[in-house]
Amino acid sequence: MVEPHSDAGFFSADTIAECFEGVSDDLCKRLWASLDAQPNPLSSFECDDIVHWRERNAIAHVWDFFTEDEQKEINRILVAND
Repeated sequence: MVEPHSDAGFFSADTIAECFEGVSDDLCKRLWASLDAQPNPLSSFECDDIVHWRERNAIAHVWDFFTEDEQKEINRILVAND
């Protein structure tokens, strides 16, 4: 297993899929699919605090959903968009 980048604790899968440069089509599909594996997702309508929302919906919570190659690609994207 690849350790997640420190920013993985603050970005949701859908944010990475839609807002970050360099996301392949295949990874985009997997990022969206990972939302179903999210243990306790929090709707933006349920929370006024963006930091709390980001921490609750962070991709780090579903890191094991991704293959090692996908984890490396996600880390590469997070580093490039740091």
